[in-house]
Amino acid sequence: MAIVILCPASTCSQLNSRKAKKCHYCGGGLTRDGRRMWYVARRIDGKLRRVKVGWSPTEEEAIVKEGQIISAKLRGDLGLLDRNAGVTLSELLDWYEKQPAVLARKSASDTLGAIRRVLAVLNPKRTISLLSSDTIAAYQTERLGQGIAEATINREVAALKGMLSRAAITVPPKISFNPLRHVQMLAEQNVRDVHQPRMVLAKLLRASAPWARRVFHFAGRHPTRRAEIESLDIREIDLAEGRVNLGAGRTKTGLGRSFPLHPLSRRIIAKGNVIAGAVWRLPNGRPVNTIGLRREFARAVKAAGLDRAVKQADSWTALRFHDLRHIAADLLISAGTDPHQVLAMGGWSTTQMLKRYSLAANQRAFNIRFQPVRQRTKREPTWQSSNTGS
Repeated sequence: MAIVILCPASTCSQLNSRKAKKCHYCGGGLTRDGRRMWYVARRIDGKLRRVKVGWSPTEEEAIVKEGQIISAKLRGDLGLLDRNAGVTLSELLDWYEKQPAVLARKSASDTLGAIRRVLAVLNPKRTISLLSSDTIAAYQTERLGQGIAEATINREVAALKGMLSRAAITVPPKISFNPLRHVQMLAEQNVRDVHQPRMVLAKLLRASAPWARRVFHFAGRHPTRRAEIESLDIREIDLAEGRVNLGAGRTKTGLGRSFPLHPLSRRIIAKGNVIAGAVWRLPNGRPVNTIGLRREFARAVKAAGLDRAVKQADSWTALRFHDLRHIAADLLISAGTDPHQVLAMGGWSTTQMLKRYSLAANQRAFNIRFQPVRQRTKREPTWQSSNTGS
């Protein structure tokens, strides 16, 4: 058992001895605002575990925590030595679903529902110490046998990992560490490649009713989510600056964002003369109904012959409303827009989705075949040498 210091650099995060002045691994400093992140490292079942003490300018708190662990070890109190052995999945879920940061997310109900589905298979009374990569591998195999898609299983596992990670970093921590932090996700077969996205969007717009065409054009030019588009309010549109400003409560991630407005969408919205309320209106002035919009999209897809416009795995499927988000990102990247700008416009937290769009665009570019250039035959010169000799 030993008192150690965690390197505060996000690219390092390695443990160092209590007497170290600089990180032994990256060479950076170990202090942040005059404080250090202290841990007590000890071995449990032959594996090195660590108990988080927290930020402190001195090691006094770490020494106190070390004494508590030594006393608990003598008493056989496994709850302090390894919190994972004293907390069940159901108890952790009861704590997690009361956290304000969790409830503030728009996806809170979906996340909690995904965790409950996992617990129904793993047994809610199972302690955290009994979780391992093998446990999740067995869960993934069972769910695949039930015909559940890989993407759905990954969302469920990611929700469980998120709960465990938050429980490990909260103050005071609910568990000692996240035993699933290194779990591998399943390879997803949900890559949807819209071939010739510009032509697909044009066909959809031609087949759509005029009142819905404005919505579909906006969706095909701005990589935003369907819920953000359907409930777009005129107060979120800055026509003078040509920007869309979404507040924190309007996005899936809970983070507000602002992005430029496409010139044609800007003219369309300005022509609508909407003063207050919803941006998208029917010819009679009433706001567009969500159900009616989705029905019109399905009708336009069928009328435009786009029921086999998207390639997924080895099959072709019909165009979906969410595919317009893919089209918008694809068109922006193909036009040379900075990927980080597209990332900010779409509200993605990682570049994985952008890599998917870039890969699809690059693959289509690779498959382009130009017409061969006809070889010109070399013509013999028609002039004659002036050196005729004498």
